[in-house]
Amino acid sequence: MKSCRWLLVLCALLSLAARRSPNKERNADWPVWGGGPENTHYSKLAQINRSNVKKLAIAWTFDTGEQGGLQTSPIVVDNVLYGITPTQKIFALNAATGKLLWKFDSGIKAPSRIAVWPIGQTGRISELSPAS
Repeated sequence: MKSCRWLLVLCALLSLAARRSPNKERNADWPVWGGGPENTHYSKLAQINRSNVKKLAIAWTFDTGEQGGLQTSPIVVDNVLYGITPTQKIFALNAATGKLLWKFDSGIKAPSRIAVWPIGQTGRISELSPAS
C-alpha cells in the first residue's frame, strides 16, 4: 500500500513540476506505463534535480477508500492523473492538487490497465483487460 501511495506522490510531484515549468514546449505527460512508447521511465523535466531533491515534500495524497494497493501504474495526460483502484474502478485526479475529478466503475473485475490516446482535439480513455 505504501509503494502505491509513493507512486501517486511521485506522479503528483512530476506533474506539479511540469505545470510550473515556464517552457510549455516540454512534454510533461506520462501517457503510458514507462512514460512513453520507448518505455525508458525517463522524463526530460529538469525542475527536480540533485541539488534540490532533498527539499521535496509531499504535495498531496489520495486514498481510494478501498483495501489493497493500486493494481496498475497511474498515467498523466494534460495535468490529469488516471488510475485504477484495487476493485478496478477508474479514477481521474487533478495532478497538481490531488482533487478527485471523477470515478467510474466499469464492472470489469479482471486485472486491467488504462490507456489514453488522442482523437482529434479530445482524448479517449480505455480500460484494457486480458480479454480485450
